[in-house]
Amino acid sequence: MKKLLKYFLSFALIFSVFTPSLLINAKESDETGCPISTAREPIDCNPTNSYRTKNVKKGKVVYGDFKTIVENTTGAKTDGATLGGSKTFTWGNSVNVSISTAAKNSLNSALGFSVSSSYSVTASYSIKLKKGQKGRIKVRPAYDTYTATIDNYYSGTVGCNFWKKYKDVTVKKYSHPDYSDDVWY
Repeated sequence: MKKLLKYFLSFALIFSVFTPSLLINAKESDETGCPISTAREPIDCNPTNSYRTKNVKKGKVVYGDFKTIVENTTGAKTDGATLGGSKTFTWGNSVNVSISTAAKNSLNSALGFSVSSSYSVTASYSIKLKKGQKGRIKVRPAYDTYTATIDNYYSGTVGCNFWKKYKDVTVKKYSHPDYSDDVWY
């Protein structure tokens, strides 16, 4: 009987030591921050119209397609002839994915500029040709790139208020015209 009582008390002691950790583990959150028990009940966790933008990083410069401003395919009549031209283009900022208006407002605020602005740009450039040379002047838009993460706030029952990733985005912001010229005989 003493042996049985001893085993019972040992079992009770061990159980009491591990029970708090079992209860704590039962309240763990999933990757969204929502308690696991609530995360499995999406009806209680609903997205709101609140967004935040984080992890903004400036990336490399990227370029659009070349467009011809002017060309001479008959050849210059004299040495030092000028081949030049001017053309107006509309280039603008853009986001690589579709996002809601509220998410766009959060992104604009974090970046400090509108991700949907467009610019009317007059591209002007000239080069000198030697007699008989042919030439072409082209231009393309240069863009600064930015990456960011947009989170959406979810709300619902008690314990189900959290931020969840909405989208990772890449933004192109118009920077300047980039010129190129080709000369041949």
